Amino acid sequence: MRLPIVELHGVKINPLTREQFLTEFTELAESGAPGKYIVTPYSEYIVNAQSDEQFKAALNGADLSIADGIYILWATTFMSRPVKSRGMIGKLQVLGQYIGTGASIIFNKTSLTKIVPERIPGSQVAYDLAKICAERNYKLAILGGFDFGSGNTGILAAKKLQELYPSLEIVEIYPGERKEEEGQVVIDILKSSGADVLFCCYTPKREEIWLHDNLKHTGIKVGIGLGGTLDYISGVKKAPPAWVSKLGLEWLFRPFFADGYSLKAMWKRMKRGWIPAMVNSSLFSLREKLRTV
Repeated sequence: MRLPIVELHGVKINPLTREQFLTEFTELAESGAPGKYIVTPYSEYIVNAQSDEQFKAALNGADLSIADGIYILWATTFMSRPVKSRGMIGKLQVLGQYIGTGASIIFNKTSLTKIVPERIPGSQVAYDLAKICAERNYKLAILGGFDFGSGNTGILAAKKLQELYPSLEIVEIYPGERKEEEGQVVIDILKSSGADVLFCCYTPKREEIWLHDNLKHTGIKVGIGLGGTLDYISGVKKAPPAWVSKLGLEWLFRPFFADGYSLKAMWKRMKRGWIPAMVNSSLFSLREKLRTV
């Protein structure tokens, strides 16, 4: 069956529920064909793809593309709202839609689920995928992670996952180095591991491009880019509480509380991450829609 596709600023999204996604993941893993990969776009991905054709090609080349952030739900809703007038009246109508749909993020989130039915955060769905791997005897490899005070986040995350799912077989944990990943070393390591599933946990853009260019050469059936998920699974960073995730406010939680309370550090993270991600991306969508009237 051909999967439904929604296009947001030239980037393809599969509008799936979490359960539908997990079913599709299992089908990819059972297909026997190697090199299938999954991406999890959020606000920064959409904006960055506008100026990086290689990154956009990696996103659109994925076999599954799931909505990681609330921005995807908001932007697909906002961009789909019809504008009945042109000129100044039309621009005012667009501004009204911008404010109204923006308020829905807090006050009426269900109104944002008519096009893309659900957010599927990679930091949460990683547990579902690990559970499926354990139940179906898929061998898992982890690529990425960094050395922290108490150890490597990849190794720490693997330990946590195996505590949750004792039958989970993790056959490779490799942090990766840029000079190596550009060559054959990582491909050979993953190929010899015999893994069925890969959690690729590099930085955004880097992991999607790697999956697009290299996964097919490893023999691994399905890979997914999970970014900083290892930080949360390992416990290096504080994961958002359930009520924060339910409201779709991880984007607000992370710059303030994920690394612990520090006013100076929070401001730096806001300038580096939160403000560009949320403000710039929403303004980008607003500018794009204003151009149509």
